[in-house]
Formats: sequence, C-alpha cells, structure tokens
Amino acid sequence: MSTEQNKAMDRRVYEEVWNGGNLAVIDELVAANYVDHDQEPTGALEGLEGLKQSVTMYRTAFPDVHFTVEDQIVEGWTNFDALGLLQQLGAVPPLS
Repeated sequence: MSTEQNKAMDRRVYEEVWNGGNLAVIDELVAANYVDHDQEPTGALEGLEGLKQSVTMYRTAFPDVHFTVEDQIVEGWTNFDALGLLQQLGAVPPLS
C-alpha cells in the first residue's frame, strides 16, 4: 500500500467513522483481530465490535465531536502501535 493510500485510509477513519458515525467503514478498513490498548473505562476492546462499541460510546458522550486531520506522517510506517511507540520513547516501561 502506498503512503498516499495509507493517508487516505486514515482520513476515512476520522472523517467517516469518528466524525460521521459510519461504523460500516470499520468492517472495510480495520483488521478483524484489532485490539485497542487505551486506558478506557471499558478496558481493552477487541475486534471490530469492540471498536464499534468504543466509537459509539465516545460519540454518545460527545455528540458534536469533530476531529480535524491537520497533518499526517506515514512514510515508512505500515501500522500504528501506540503502546510500542510510547515504550520506544521511554514514556511507558516495557511489558515483562
């Protein structure tokens, strides 16, 4: 996948899923074994249904939320691992 395709896919997630509430886009763009490791009230959410639950919960709590993609850096990245990134930066200790 090209960097421009990665950017377009990422924009679609923010514009169509988070801003528009179109949960069907999740089935199209997100891996079935998706795991969200954020510290949310619901804990780790797994799979497409877990992500849909998270989006629905967030959009219900903040119905007029709107995300704006101001800049994208994807060159050389094939996926995003926030935990791994935070560990590389030293912000989170490695898991044992």
